[in-house]
Amino acid sequence: MNERDARTPRNLLSPRGRLAHAAGCGRGAAADAARTRAPGRGGVRPAAALVFAAFVFAAGGAPADAARDGSAGTDELRPSSAHRQSAQAVVQIMNRYHYRKVPLDDDLGARVLDRYLDLFDPSRSVFLAADVAEFDAHRTRVDDALRRGRFDLAFAVLERYRMRTAERAEAAAALVDREFDFSRNEDFEIDRSDVPWARNPAELDEHWRRRVKNDFLELELAGQDPETIPEALRTRYARMVRRVRQIDADDVVQYFLNAYTQSVDPHSTYFSPRTSENFRIRMSLSLEGIGAALQTVGEHTVVRRIVSGGPADRSGELRVDDRIVGVRQSREAAMTDVVSWRLEDVVSLIRGPKGSTVHLRILPAAGPSGAPRTISLVRDRIELEDQSASRRVLESEADDGSILRIGVIDVPSFYLDLAGRSAGRENYRSTSRDVQRLIAELRHEGIDGLVMDLRGNQGGSLDEALQVAGLFLETGPVVQIRKSSGRARVRWDKDPSVAWDGPLAVLVNRSSASASEILAGAIQDYRRGLVIGTRTYGKGTVQNLIDLPPYGGTGRLKLTVAQYFRVNGEGVQRSGIEPDVDFAPAAGEEPGGERDLDAALPWARIKAANFRRAGDWSERAIARIRARSRKRLTEEEPFRSLGEEVGSGSGRRGAGVFSLHRERRREAHADGEAGHRRLLRTFGEAVRGGGPEGEAAASLADFREELLLQEAARVVADFISYRGRSERELARN
Repeated sequence: MNERDARTPRNLLSPRGRLAHAAGCGRGAAADAARTRAPGRGGVRPAAALVFAAFVFAAGGAPADAARDGSAGTDELRPSSAHRQSAQAVVQIMNRYHYRKVPLDDDLGARVLDRYLDLFDPSRSVFLAADVAEFDAHRTRVDDALRRGRFDLAFAVLERYRMRTAERAEAAAALVDREFDFSRNEDFEIDRSDVPWARNPAELDEHWRRRVKNDFLELELAGQDPETIPEALRTRYARMVRRVRQIDADDVVQYFLNAYTQSVDPHSTYFSPRTSENFRIRMSLSLEGIGAALQTVGEHTVVRRIVSGGPADRSGELRVDDRIVGVRQSREAAMTDVVSWRLEDVVSLIRGPKGSTVHLRILPAAGPSGAPRTISLVRDRIELEDQSASRRVLESEADDGSILRIGVIDVPSFYLDLAGRSAGRENYRSTSRDVQRLIAELRHEGIDGLVMDLRGNQGGSLDEALQVAGLFLETGPVVQIRKSSGRARVRWDKDPSVAWDGPLAVLVNRSSASASEILAGAIQDYRRGLVIGTRTYGKGTVQNLIDLPPYGGTGRLKLTVAQYFRVNGEGVQRSGIEPDVDFAPAAGEEPGGERDLDAALPWARIKAANFRRAGDWSERAIARIRARSRKRLTEEEPFRSLGEEVGSGSGRRGAGVFSLHRERRREAHADGEAGHRRLLRTFGEAVRGGGPEGEAAASLADFREELLLQEAARVVADFISYRGRSERELARN
């Protein structure tokens, strides 16, 4: 990234997620990426010319393609000459311009093959060890194949996967009429990523027997008529074969090239032409749909994020971790079962024009045996305004008993209406303009302190992040960006004006990434305010989006070209931002993050920039603030219940094993539902000050977020109370 890049809204800073944005849930503030032109065909331009749209975001895999129709794919697939040229272009660009110089040799080729096999069979439930051994015989030739644009091995793996999937589906369908013994004490293991490849078909037979038994039990406990379950499962397994046969040549090439690019770095990604168009849609300023990001987990399509202001968010009926098992359009009579469907196909069903209605059958997040429910959502256009910054005021009691007014500004992304700014429109929208306006409104209302809520803010325009930092800082460096040459460029705030010079806190969580981490890190380094919450994502790299046609290929390559650092020289990569006041006792140590990604760049440090702290305060005061917050989070209700719920939830997620004993499964589900209702009641009383148990809203996630925001306000109140006291006063108290 260079300074010209950073001025565009194409510098997207967002965390990883192999998420399909169902019906327009993308949070990008970017217009379509700029295309590059090369003077010669097939030649790679000098490094200085690689100044395309700079991105800092972390999609670990390619976005979902446009969905296929229901027809079966052709039996024989072959790569085209364009595919061969794309591979050669990708290898050439990766070797020359990637931030991390990793030679394409036998060692890297072996990792590519492992990643490619895991992409097809991550649960190790289809391939046999003999299949893998056969592929392994070619692992020292993978690097040569990539350089030459040869995909023989890639297509051979797909053909074997097709064959083995058909065998497994046939065997599974033969089991559905069996009288299962649900009184046996046995379990079904979902996460088999560390299980050795099956030595023989008998080992897979046992796994699939348990899988079919689990599928049967899941449908039964969800309320389906047992008489209809066998046919439903036969249909599901037949669909599994059909979906595999719909993988086409573009898919194979994309999977294989991404096995290569993401063995070097998890954020470098090849997009086929079809996927590239889908990516463009995701990055546009508005999309039509329900406003939910989806992800495939096992056989289910799972809700991973609800977009603020979208139809799903406004309805309050769809929740994070809910599983979508059926989709129906208003004009259709029957619900389409989407279990085992490809993610992009589910997304295609859910997407639709503004004003149309889609009906979703949902299995709730409470557990594998939750009762299904059907919800209806009217698709809408997800506009930039729906995701813009907003404000509110919370009242919080200080240590001395006084009531302080704490302003809160929620910033869901760093957005910028580039077209409006370029056209000279006076009212064009941007994060910095909106935040400045909201600060003025809060000052007019007489606030004592301010919380910038960046939870879930996965990035956006780097330039906007710098502008927002400038609302709280006088002139000075904000972030350093180092290219592969080793040279670091400092990005400055050059505007001496400050919109808010009072007590400040930045609230973050694991989903705060990239641009959010730049802002939080600057506030922390300058000691301008406190960073509170939980450790951030740790995404510290910069990507450029490159069109391949000038190089003889097709599609696009998202390439990691730089790494950014805090002004104190510390890297954000992998480590994230550690909060000054940690909410982990109640929020838990959230899973995920850059450090959990394969091939993520290592943490690094560079020389600190020349900056001067904007403020200072007693370490004793900060220690007192931490202690008071921790005491509340561990001893007071409802935080104590929240901590218990987080702990038990982590245990459930980590186990990945479900009982196949009917009564035990029912009891576990009943206990989970009872606990869920108890927590809703406990949290509801705390957040609303009481109210009828049947009052609608809120998911546990909603309550959790609100409770932690209230605690953030109390931390700021403590900060106001303690920061002006002398060491003698603090020691005496």
